[in-house]
Amino acid sequence: MSRAPNAPASWESQGCAVCRRQWETAERPIFVAENLVDRSKLYRCAVCGALWLMTERAASAVQPEAIRSTYPGVIESAGRHPSRSEAPASDGEVQYWRHSVASTDHYFGLVNGRDFILRGDRWVPYDVYKSGPSWWRLTGEPGADIITQDVLPPDAPRWVPGR
Repeated sequence: MSRAPNAPASWESQGCAVCRRQWETAERPIFVAENLVDRSKLYRCAVCGALWLMTERAASAVQPEAIRSTYPGVIESAGRHPSRSEAPASDGEVQYWRHSVASTDHYFGLVNGRDFILRGDRWVPYDVYKSGPSWWRLTGEPGADIITQDVLPPDAPRWVPGR
């Protein structure tokens, strides 16, 4: 069955499983801006980078070009988001990060929108407000870099719990 040219995209084709689940459970992706005149709010998924426009009636994923006039300058000032080639290819793929602070490297894993930190030889959940890979993807945190598995310490397990 074909859709009309202006028909909205199917729910399953918008964003990723993580951000769709956030809307379904009354959570929200990360808030970006609000337009009081338009009575809408703009959100960005920390996992896939999708922009979501929430109006009085519904939320849907939008392209930056579609909201530039409603949110002038917001997209440019919202911070760099890694390109889709840098983002995990699927919801189950691990993305490793190194965060250098005071000449010490800390290693992190991001999988299914959840952050983990390497503590000794174990990956443990990392739930610190406004910190961790899911936050740094939005802010472009200095000293936080996406790395490959071979950059991890030699004794680091190459998996993250829940994978």
